[in-house]
Amino acid sequence: MEQKVNTAHIQYELIIKVQEYINRHLFDELDSDTLSQIASISKYHFRRLFKAVCGENIGNYIQRLRLEYIAFKLITTDVSVPKLLSQINYQNKHTLSRAFKSYFNCSIPEFREKHSKVSPERKNPIQIDFSIEKIPGIRVAYLKLERTQNVSHSFSVLWRQLLQFSENHELSSKGCKYISLTLDYPLITPEEQIRFMVGVTLPQSFRIPKGFGHYEIPAGEYSVFRFKGFYHQLNRVYRHIYLDWLPTSDYALREQFTFETYIDTPEKTPASELVTDIYIPVMKKEV
Repeated sequence: MEQKVNTAHIQYELIIKVQEYINRHLFDELDSDTLSQIASISKYHFRRLFKAVCGENIGNYIQRLRLEYIAFKLITTDVSVPKLLSQINYQNKHTLSRAFKSYFNCSIPEFREKHSKVSPERKNPIQIDFSIEKIPGIRVAYLKLERTQNVSHSFSVLWRQLLQFSENHELSSKGCKYISLTLDYPLITPEEQIRFMVGVTLPQSFRIPKGFGHYEIPAGEYSVFRFKGFYHQLNRVYRHIYLDWLPTSDYALREQFTFETYIDTPEKTPASELVTDIYIPVMKKEV
C-alpha cells in the first residue's frame, strides 16, 4: 500500500514539473516529445499520466491555457490582434480566430465588446482599503489543489500539510507568510479548471522541500487590498476588484495571476476577524 502511495506521489511530482515548464514556455514549441523528456518517462506513459492527473489531454491543456491568456490580453489591453500574435508567437490570425470561437462560442471582436462594457452602477459595493505597492520577487514553496469531488476536504488536507511543514521549520519566526496563488483570470477560466496553489514564502537560502512545487512571484507593482472577514466572502471582494474598481481606476492588469497572503490563521483567530491581503499585478493605464 505504501509503495502505491509513493509511486502516485512521484508521478504527481513529475506532472507538476511539466506544468511548471509549460507555465514558463506557454508559447514556445511544446510537444509530447519535449514534455515527456522533462518528465523522464516515455511519450506514451506521459500522455496517459498527464490525462489521469489533470483530467484533460496535454494538447487540449496547452491550447486552453494559450486561448485563456490571449482572452485575458484582449480584455485588459488595447493591443491589436496582429500585434498580439507577433508578441506571443501564435500560428496565425485565421487559426486563432477558429480556435477562439470554438472555445469561447463567440468571435474575438464579440468577446472584446462583451467585456468592454462597464456599468456606471457599482454592482458589487463593498468597503475595502487598497494601496499601490512595489514589491520584490517572492519565493514560494507550494502544494497544488486538485479539483476533486470534495474540494473543501482537499483544501483542508493541503493546509494541514503546509502548517505542519511551517511549524517543523519555524518559518513563521523567520518572517515567512502563508500564501495562495491563482494563476488564471477568474472571469475567463472555468472555476473547476483554475490553477490554484497554497504555499508559504521562503528565504532565498531555504531549500525547496521534497513534495512541494516552486514558484517565483515576480517583482513589480501591485494593487493590495486588505480584507477582514470570512474567507467565503472573498469571492465578493474579487468581483468588486475586477468589475467595479479596476474599470474605473487608473490601472490595468499586468498579468493574469493573483495571490493572497494570510496575516493570521483560523486556528488562532475567529473566522470573522481573519485578515487577508489580496495582491493584483497592475500597471498604469496608457493615456
